[in-house]
Amino acid sequence: MADWIWRPKVDESNGIPGNEPNVDDYRVFPCVRFQADYANSPCCRLNAYTLFKCVSTLLAAFWVLSSIGIVITMISTGHSAKKIMKDSPLFAIEQALCLGVAIVSFAAIFTKKPAYAQMLFPAYIVLDLCLIGGQIYSIVEVVQHENFKRNNVVESGLFACILGLVLIVVMAIWTFAILYVFYTYLRDKHLHWERTHPEEAAARLLEAQRSRIRVCGVRVK
Repeated sequence: MADWIWRPKVDESNGIPGNEPNVDDYRVFPCVRFQADYANSPCCRLNAYTLFKCVSTLLAAFWVLSSIGIVITMISTGHSAKKIMKDSPLFAIEQALCLGVAIVSFAAIFTKKPAYAQMLFPAYIVLDLCLIGGQIYSIVEVVQHENFKRNNVVESGLFACILGLVLIVVMAIWTFAILYVFYTYLRDKHLHWERTHPEEAAARLLEAQRSRIRVCGVRVK
């Protein structure tokens, strides 16, 4: 895997850090130190890198629990996985996206290559849109319920769906902010490494270009 999908056009004057980036300088609200008095609080020990690992772990756990739920549903109803996915196509898409995002997220964490973080931006957008779309669909179903205007339970269900939609939107914005700051850390760290190891960086770039050419079916010496 190459180090970049797209390389930022920066130089020493507008982007490359002079010193090696400190991971604790990359933070996301609310884990920022507004005053020295809060420096020892537990939240202030959480940087974007740590938060991103937590988010990725929770996403992987969600996928595992959802998969277990599918297996339990198959056993209790006798339906095949294909039928369950056919009846809930949006859920099937969300499951596939969750697995893919989790795999790429852990690849970014362990390799610290900015290319993996760059891959996550469109994946996060699609996954968030699926989650928001699914929640809006639930709201529409509740509103169209035949007992909507006469049943307090159904009205309570609508309130729960709306609240769920608000929470999904807020969490989508926050996790995207975590991803961006996480990527910023990987980007700055790698740009600093390229500046301090120019020969090795040039060799890796050449190898990545050769790999891309081989993928296109062109022979390279």
